[in-house]
Amino acid sequence: MSRVIGMAVTLLSASVLCAACSLFQGTSRQTTDRDTDSSSETARLLPGTWKIVSVNCDASGSNCRQYAASRVFVFSDNGELTVNGRKRGTYRVEDNKCILETRGKQYTVTVVQIGASRMVTGEPHRTTTEVLNKIK
Repeated sequence: MSRVIGMAVTLLSASVLCAACSLFQGTSRQTTDRDTDSSSETARLLPGTWKIVSVNCDASGSNCRQYAASRVFVFSDNGELTVNGRKRGTYRVEDNKCILETRGKQYTVTVVQIGASRMVTGEPHRTTTEVLNKIK
């Protein structure tokens, strides 16, 4: 039973994280000096510890619902992905996409916006985005 729950948490986590990355690829948006859509900047800014703070946001990461659960992602410099303290797989950055590989499955998340302390992500099968804050 704990394996099933663990797998469900992994899939949900990957799904939530990937949501914003793919959905809004190619759409125009305003950016500030802290936001970027460049692959090299995304790769540089992504490593660290990120916590989901809002879900069901619009394309710009506004008009959100506060995320009640605690989901923390750690993207290591060497490509390892940890979710809530457990190693879940690996990741790589291609353009504005984060490709997650976990338990033999691959998920693509679009990074809509990323800065030093905030990231907005999306998925191709959703019309909403999620907001994550960098905590480390």
